[in-house]
Amino acid sequence: MKKILLILIAPLLMGAGCSNKSWTGYYYPDSNDLEYYKTSFGFESLEDCRDWALSIANDNENWDYECGYNCRVDKDLAINVCDKTDK
Repeated sequence: MKKILLILIAPLLMGAGCSNKSWTGYYYPDSNDLEYYKTSFGFESLEDCRDWALSIANDNENWDYECGYNCRVDKDLAINVCDKTDK
């Protein structure tokens, strides 16, 4: 499984939605271009995060996703860091 450190264009916006002890979903509509993605915060379980990703993938055949647990913005590195990532 890919472990990806997400470089954020707007770390403050991402940090505003990240809440500790919950899952955050990252959906990549083009798995060859990970710079463009959609994010959703506050899932209570990994399964809820997976369901969200599947629900927005539709008929897209070249998509990817990951779910991060306990995500937060590292302001010094300007990246989003999660304690755990899974699919």
